Amino acid sequence: MTEYEQQETPEAETQASPMDFILAVTQSDNISDQIDELVLKDMARQARDDYNTDKDSMSDWFTKAEQGIEFAQLTKGDKNYPFEGASNIKYPLITTAALHYNAKAYPAIVPSGNPVAAKVNGSDPSGQKAARGERTSNYTSHQLRKEIPNWERDMDRLLFIGPIVGTMHKKIWFDPAKDANVSQLCDVGSIIINHGSKTIEQAPCITEELGLYQHEISTRIRSGTWQDVEDDLALDPDDKTKPVEFLEHHMRFDLDEDGYAEPYIVTMHKDSSTIVRVVANFTMDTVMLSENGDTVLSIDPTSYFVDYHFMPAFDGGYWGDGFGVLLSDNSEAINSTLNMIMDAGHFQAMPSGFIAGKDMRIKPGVSRFSPGEWKTINAHGNDVRAGMVELSMPEPSPVLFQMLGLLIDMGRDVGSAKDIAPEQAAQMTATTTMAIIDQGLQVFNASYKRVYLAQTREFEMLYTLNEKYLSPEKYSAFFDDVGEDGQPIMFDPQKEFSSADMDITPVADPKSVTDMQKLSRAQFLLELANTGMVDTQEAGRRILEAGHFEGIDKLIPQATQQDQMLLEMQTLDAQLSLKLKAAEIDVKLAKARKDTADAESVEDAAYMNEYINALNATKSEIEIHQQKMQPAPMKEVPKLQ
Repeated sequence: MTEYEQQETPEAETQASPMDFILAVTQSDNISDQIDELVLKDMARQARDDYNTDKDSMSDWFTKAEQGIEFAQLTKGDKNYPFEGASNIKYPLITTAALHYNAKAYPAIVPSGNPVAAKVNGSDPSGQKAARGERTSNYTSHQLRKEIPNWERDMDRLLFIGPIVGTMHKKIWFDPAKDANVSQLCDVGSIIINHGSKTIEQAPCITEELGLYQHEISTRIRSGTWQDVEDDLALDPDDKTKPVEFLEHHMRFDLDEDGYAEPYIVTMHKDSSTIVRVVANFTMDTVMLSENGDTVLSIDPTSYFVDYHFMPAFDGGYWGDGFGVLLSDNSEAINSTLNMIMDAGHFQAMPSGFIAGKDMRIKPGVSRFSPGEWKTINAHGNDVRAGMVELSMPEPSPVLFQMLGLLIDMGRDVGSAKDIAPEQAAQMTATTTMAIIDQGLQVFNASYKRVYLAQTREFEMLYTLNEKYLSPEKYSAFFDDVGEDGQPIMFDPQKEFSSADMDITPVADPKSVTDMQKLSRAQFLLELANTGMVDTQEAGRRILEAGHFEGIDKLIPQATQQDQMLLEMQTLDAQLSLKLKAAEIDVKLAKARKDTADAESVEDAAYMNEYINALNATKSEIEIHQQKMQPAPMKEVPKLQ
């Protein structure tokens, strides 16, 4: 029991209200020293059991991830089969697939400009919401680029290692010591979540394995963040370079014994299960009480982790699969086939056999020759030929060559997109090029979408942290806006970063991944511009943007006064031509009506009526073109009051 559960009164012990308990635990950075020792042991026992259970459920994923990383690293060991020193070539199938994925995804997911955008919902006639969205996106992008300098490096690592193992995590939190948000990529396998969980939000508990050096432990103890249990940890004073393993366990525990388990973060030493810190993993905003306030209905935990999945697991579990699963068997078969071919070629290049050493009176053993060397033996030439039997070794099988090519092509179909050579693209239309590229990227497009959605959640968490912890002074100083009175304009981060009427999205476009795609789409626009369906100048601008050309405004020709006059003259000429055609139609209609009245037969009258209808249709079409060529009416400018 904790000191929050009961209050001593002169008459009797009375139970503290849920609100009092919640206020007490949420306002403390560490309540471990205020929890009864037996309760603390129960908490440590539950955390240990949860950790072991969850890690056992991940055993298959750990095996797949380790195997995939081993293949990607091209790890080599001693190989003595089929003979000592046999060929041990490792074909970089998984490595190439990961490099290919990273090369395409990294520039698209991490753009060169601002990575964050804020979309405003609802009416915004004054433009204040749009201005607010631009401010928040600029500031958050600045945080990712400057205050979190490892963010882009972590995204690069994530987009390289993630496709191999299948699932990786990032941890987002606010560091009061740095007065800044932190986004950190977690090591492979350091986050423990039960494989039976459908999503990270539904996971009953989450454990992070932390490796801390002794000076980091001392810093946490001296600052008061952890309990002073350094003696209980039995740290080795002679080995301060080895990290000490801790478990940060996000769990639920009924600390106030009201029948409802509250979310807590429990940090304990892995070997001794000594708890060094317990902190509430919720705030007052996430607590729902009954109307009279005496019963807790629900408590939502604070989220710190974002899960990035390359592809879902085949068995429907939480931990996704990657190239380590998709290409491991293929990679192993390629390595075996390649080494068989090399070993067969080795035997062919270095023939061997049997020598009857007794008949030729030479010492048994290996005889080595240098180029141009002749050795003397006590035997005749025919005796030497008769006493040597070459071991017959077949040539490398052509079937193995064919199988090797088939295996490599199979791996490339899964592990890399279809590339088009420049000379091939020059012979194709833009639509054909786009179709081939899109077809080759179908394997990756869904994965890019998953990364895009996970990145959206990461940015939303950063917005929430800014809303909660960012000071108005620091936020306003970034913009340096000055009002009409000459005083700095102060912005309130709580209102600015509120997500009530604003959606946060990455600037990355999951549908447009490669420069080839962008250029092909821009080329398609230019083809449409040649037909008059889209503006030619705008299509040209987009082609230059897709090609990453600088100074685009200088490259695009600007309309001069003479160009404007010429355009006006052409318009007047077209209008005059339409008027002349309309006048000709009127003359023909008048004559046709007269001829119809003078027609002597019904057939002639019917023919003239059809002719009149055709003239009327032509005249209507001319009138429509005349209306389109009329200049738009000028909007009335409101007078200033």
